Amino acid sequence: MMRVMTMVGASIFTNYIKEKHGDIDAHFKQIENSLNWQWDDQLERIKPLKDVLSSWVKKNNTASAEIKSILKIQKEVHDNILVQLVATDTILSRLAAEIIRDELQGKIINNCQISVIFDPENDVIKNLQIRKRKLFEKEGVSRLARYLDAQDFGNGDLFNITGGYKALIPYLSMLGMLKNIPLYYIFEDTDELIKIPQMPVDINWGLFEKYVDIFEKLDEGLEEDWAQFKRRNNLEPEFPDCIWEDEGLVGLNSVWDILWHRFKEHILVKVPKESNQFSSEPPGKLKEVIEATRELYQRLDNEIKNNFLKSQEGLLKHIESLGTEHDLRHGENPQKNIFIFKSTDKAQIRIVYQPEFIKNYLSIKIYEYLRGSFDHTRYISKFRRKYKIQRAAGTIEFITIPIKKC
Repeated sequence: MMRVMTMVGASIFTNYIKEKHGDIDAHFKQIENSLNWQWDDQLERIKPLKDVLSSWVKKNNTASAEIKSILKIQKEVHDNILVQLVATDTILSRLAAEIIRDELQGKIINNCQISVIFDPENDVIKNLQIRKRKLFEKEGVSRLARYLDAQDFGNGDLFNITGGYKALIPYLSMLGMLKNIPLYYIFEDTDELIKIPQMPVDINWGLFEKYVDIFEKLDEGLEEDWAQFKRRNNLEPEFPDCIWEDEGLVGLNSVWDILWHRFKEHILVKVPKESNQFSSEPPGKLKEVIEATRELYQRLDNEIKNNFLKSQEGLLKHIESLGTEHDLRHGENPQKNIFIFKSTDKAQIRIVYQPEFIKNYLSIKIYEYLRGSFDHTRYISKFRRKYKIQRAAGTIEFITIPIKKC
């Protein structure tokens, strides 16, 4: 079943008022700028609004931008859909989401059913409001990004960005591109459903790895003048304009906060550019290799934490000390500081790797990997000959492949 992640705004109220229905004006004006935390205090106004609007939407398929676009998408895909509503941190957005949920839940159109998810405890994004711009950017957008990033999107799922704050469209567009999720939008005054084309987004993962300690400090927030901090840390001109400043506080702006948290959720795996095995694997086989790589990363990470390792040199010495029967050092080393990892999975994958542990950040160089049983001695000899030729020719160039940690 296709999931349609849908942002919810307040168009259901403004559309009702535009039709010259003045019966909700008093209640609407009193809660127009109220935030979600004030919900219980405003129940006497919320209930009559909900009753009136719920009755009105039953007779009006264009009552709101969200309803109109959801019905249009359902007609376009002609299949059952699961709508997940996402509200801003306002009473009006939450109330609109509840009305839309109750109206569309279980609705059947052309033999296709609409199911709706909206739980105010989980689907109202705290601080996603426009009364305080800095709070919107620093907290609201970041929380929305993490909320969306935590969703298990599948093939065919999409973002419906017709409703909600228009200021969110650039952020949602970027998130859609990062997660390869198509975005749909419908103009309120027309029936045209617009699909925003996907464009490849190439994140400079190496920039995060190089400045991982700086990004960690910015993520926590600095109480220091930014110009002085840059001078003290010798930040090069390549360091991006990624910060916000507010009365002596410095932190990551909303766009870079999204990218930074995406970086932290991935393992950076470096593979030889000319012989990138990952790129030629069929999906089923690739999944096995990715799982083995995750296992390798987790095993290394555990060794680092359990043995209080603090440097690349310390990690390499520690792996060397494990002996040739250990999974992290399976047999004789192919080269100095290059090891073979024996995965515990059924595919019997062996990974020829070198860990890189710099500034407390762990990444992995994978020279190649093998499946099944093999002659270890012959393989080591062959690898050493090939490695020697490549090093002499200077032809070992690595590219970075991000793999989600889980």
